[in-house]
Amino acid sequence: MPLNADFTDEELDTARSTLRSYFGRDIAIHLANRKRPVTPGNSATAISWHVAETNFMVTKTASGRFRGRFFYTPHEQFEHQNNGFVSLHECIVDMLALT
Repeated sequence: MPLNADFTDEELDTARSTLRSYFGRDIAIHLANRKRPVTPGNSATAISWHVAETNFMVTKTASGRFRGRFFYTPHEQFEHQNNGFVSLHECIVDMLALT
């Protein structure tokens, strides 16, 4: 199992729908990949978004495993205590509840 697996299209749809349900509007999701530039059709090992002065990031640590973190400034970063979510939806919702 790879250390960092790419997000699938289904997982990206889950993230978009979870954020739309939580905020009541579409939230732009940004793809991140530390190994290669993101291009159309190229998925990522992390997704991020920004809402109300808060930055959020979910990293896919392995196939079906997710870790969430959020930060207000580079010096105020918080990582969710659960580093092994098996549900992307649960990872996002639990992380949003902490902010």
